[in-house]
Amino acid sequence: MDIVVALRWSRLVDGIALTRWDLVDATIAPVGMVVIALQPSGKI
Repeated sequence: MDIVVALRWSRLVDGIALTRWDLVDATIAPVGMVVIALQPSGKI
């Protein structure tokens, strides 16, 4: 989530134009967090 906030800050406050790679990274990072959070614990 920090990545999304940092990109929004860069765009709105600093005026830096975002690239498509910034948007791709902002999409991939939360997906990775979900994978880590929902991984099986290995306990049956």
